[in-house]
Order: sequence, then structure tokens, then C-alpha cells
Amino acid sequence: WQAEIDDTLRVKCHPRIFSIGDSAGFRVSYGRRVPAID
Repeated sequence: WQAEIDDTLRVKCHPRIFSIGDSAGFRVSYGRRVPAID
């Protein structure tokens, strides 16, 4: 499971919590998730 984040790495709906690395999930403007880096 990955936390959905915004472009400042903040967890959406929780502005005081940040997420990076494997726990973060980011969607680009057209709705697709950015894949994890291996």
C-alpha cells in the first residue's frame, strides 16, 4: 500500500505528514501512478 501524495510530498488529506520512498504514491496530471524506481 502506498500513501497518495501531492507535489510537495505531503500525504493528501494530512498536510502535516510527509511520505517518501516506497511508501509514497504519486499520480501525474492525467491520472496514472508514477511507477516505483528499481
